[in-house]
Amino acid sequence: MYNLDAKGQIHEKLSKQDSKHIVRLIKKGAPIEPNEATGLVDVGDPKDWEGKTKRLLTVYCGLGDMKRLIQSRQKLHSDLWGVRDKSHDKIPKEDPGLPFDELTLWRFFDCLADGIAVMSNGHEWVYNPNSKEPTPKVELAPGTQWVPIVHFDIKPANSHDTAHPHTPILKIGCFGHSHQIPHSLKPRITRSKRDLGWDYKKLGSATFQTPEQMNSGWDNLKSNTTNLRDSQVAGIYGSHTNVWQVGLVMHHLALTRTYLNMNPFEPDFKIGGDDARGRTYGPRLRTTTYSDELKSLIFECLYEIPTNLPTTAELKQRIGQGIIRRIHRISEDLGIAVSQDLERNKSEKLVAQYVQT
Repeated sequence: MYNLDAKGQIHEKLSKQDSKHIVRLIKKGAPIEPNEATGLVDVGDPKDWEGKTKRLLTVYCGLGDMKRLIQSRQKLHSDLWGVRDKSHDKIPKEDPGLPFDELTLWRFFDCLADGIAVMSNGHEWVYNPNSKEPTPKVELAPGTQWVPIVHFDIKPANSHDTAHPHTPILKIGCFGHSHQIPHSLKPRITRSKRDLGWDYKKLGSATFQTPEQMNSGWDNLKSNTTNLRDSQVAGIYGSHTNVWQVGLVMHHLALTRTYLNMNPFEPDFKIGGDDARGRTYGPRLRTTTYSDELKSLIFECLYEIPTNLPTTAELKQRIGQGIIRRIHRISEDLGIAVSQDLERNKSEKLVAQYVQT
């Protein structure tokens, strides 16, 4: 029977970091005792339940998850434009949704970046407008060695909404597939398929699996393990794995889709003002009307080769810059004077007040 004890330990470890962007674990259920297991005969052999942790209690996220939010945008768009088939209540997967405002997407991006920063570093980053690097939100206790946690299943359905002054706060939850993996850019694979590299390959939801899990380098396992050891992608898991899945979630939000079947492609356009550093995913993102700055950062998160992806620190700083620029753009459009050095949250509050009126 599936045991939640190890996953509960990871969730408990993350909850202790006191981040608003991680769904907090309230209590890990106690392992089932032998006398309790005897009452579970109707769901299998009671001995299979003994010693297993089957319940994890988390905070309630009243606004649901991002998959539901995307579906509500699809329904709203369909109702407004009359493209929905009224004969049934299921929206086809490729129906478009009402687009999000770009500032909203930047805020979503910021929340997800904070969540994976905690998983990678044990703390969030704080955007620093006066530096090229963000600063740690908290310092880990002296001597603390944080081992990065790879989620393996970050997707809209595992990104939960709670109240926020202007947009929902996104929280990463559902750590059932998560593992602690020391930072490395070398494949974790031996001649045995039972090696952890192969076990990790099978984790997560099929349509949200990462290049490290899907890359054709795995095909070499049957004939030439040495080639796989030299791979730049297959079996190379780490903090970048979380960054890639956050990029995929942002791609889904930008296109308001809950499902996208994507293959890597070689961009014939610049990303972030420079030539592309290799193959990435999601060419349909280019069809949206969002800024090149936002689309470029999503494309960078979706690079196929792990060393091409931004780190969590770089991601936080770039998102902070994007939010500031977007606020000033809105301010100019509304005729609001916002000083360049005004604190970001104060600027956003001012803009939000004008937008609401």
